[in-house]
Amino acid sequence: MALDPLAIYMNPAGLAAQDERSLLVHHGMLQFSTTWDWRGLLSRAGLGGVGLGFARIGTGGIEGYDAQNRPTGSINYRETAAAASVARRLRGPLWGGVTFKVLGQSLGAFPLPAPALDLGFLFRPLALRGGQIGVSAQNVMAGSLDLGGSSPVARSVLPARAREPRVGG
Repeated sequence: MALDPLAIYMNPAGLAAQDERSLLVHHGMLQFSTTWDWRGLLSRAGLGGVGLGFARIGTGGIEGYDAQNRPTGSINYRETAAAASVARRLRGPLWGGVTFKVLGQSLGAFPLPAPALDLGFLFRPLALRGGQIGVSAQNVMAGSLDLGGSSPVARSVLPARAREPRVGG
């Protein structure tokens, strides 16, 4: 995956190994009305590569229920990532890269963004004849994405009309 624009999201070190400018547009239909979309653009810059990307995965038609198990209608769930990456050759056959992302989750009408950072390394020794070994650490530093739960801070994000009193706890 390090030799296509998906490197922005999977292993940013692969951006520096690109031979030319690339554009990737992907749309996939998954099970349960779920879609996966990805757009990526990358270019060589000086001694390395730079890239921009946007990913989204989501589903709709999730049936919602309140605390008393009464139907509240259907809702949608989406996760997004807007990414900017830089990469360069570190030394010999070793390449390194970093991606800064803004992650987002939304459940119904309540979106929550958080920053994140990915690191990647790529090793391309001559002995492997074009082969490569890559390591990527996703969300090395990431903010918290909390769409609800038992903490009072998470519930305070919701408008007053969306909060329901809980019975028995």
